Amino acid sequence: MDYNELRRDISGGRIASLYLFTGAETYIRGQALQWLREALLPEGLEALNETMLDNPDADTLIASADTLPLLARRRLVVVRGLRLLITDQQVAGSKEQTEKLCDYFARVPDTVCLVIVADDKPDMRRKVVKTLAQHAADVRFDHLDEATLAAWISKEAKRRGGTIDRSAAAFLIYWSGGDMNTLSGEIGKLCAFVSGGAGISQTDVRALASRTRECSVFEWMDSLLEGRAGDAVAQLGVLCEQGETAIGLIALLGSQLRKLAMLRAMLDRREPMTYMLKKTKMKSYALERMTARARALPYETIRYGIDTLVETDEGIRSGRFAESDAIYRAALRIMAAAERSYSG
Repeated sequence: MDYNELRRDISGGRIASLYLFTGAETYIRGQALQWLREALLPEGLEALNETMLDNPDADTLIASADTLPLLARRRLVVVRGLRLLITDQQVAGSKEQTEKLCDYFARVPDTVCLVIVADDKPDMRRKVVKTLAQHAADVRFDHLDEATLAAWISKEAKRRGGTIDRSAAAFLIYWSGGDMNTLSGEIGKLCAFVSGGAGISQTDVRALASRTRECSVFEWMDSLLEGRAGDAVAQLGVLCEQGETAIGLIALLGSQLRKLAMLRAMLDRREPMTYMLKKTKMKSYALERMTARARALPYETIRYGIDTLVETDEGIRSGRFAESDAIYRAALRIMAAAERSYSG
């Protein structure tokens, strides 16, 4: 099941004795644990009826889950980092531990809600994982798609007394990334500073929100290809001050230029935007901007930029180029080639 189904079950009082939480979206997973706390733990007695365990042995897990609740119908036991779901390594008596857990997972009492949180993907070949999957309610917390994430941003901003339209929400995802924990903090910051009922704009996001490394490199590439030399040099300086190396920047910029070349080829084949989104796995705002850039530049210019970066990388690694100067020279060459394309 997904988190929406879990929430409906909790609201309807249908709470399992054993859950397996998997997936990479930690923010919603944290919300789900909070829903269980609110449903199961009487106010004022939360600390007495909840136990958090980190990679416990079988005996500790079973003892915690078998402890009777205090002035409540059920206890909540949350287990993280259970190594036996992944490997036998560093697990003493792993065979005995596996047998104990398999036996217990088949008979978890209704006086507990036992939640096994798998931060890493469980190995489905393992007996303990197969047993857990057979008896537990499996809840997947996958990253939200962009449309759903934008809708959540709008809802979260409204909950905090602000408003944000769809285009600004898409820009926030592009600017700050898709991690919901990060976005929650950025939304709180934006709502606090944008007061008086004014909607959050792209300008507000640029001024106040934290920018991802990928977005910084994308903005730098955009300045280069637009011929904005002052902005490009300033952005490169900031990236270097933040600890980026010339080799690292070459790799990041090269990755962006290869996407640009891919888009140029797709445009030549008249592929639809939905296909481009799927193939590039880019955010919609970034894809729109990069598609416009790909339309404006011939493939040969993009290829020249990639070849320039390859040449610069080889020069730095061989010692022919000084790292501190080479990335600036490469950037100027790429910018000059783009300017020639526009003027031609």
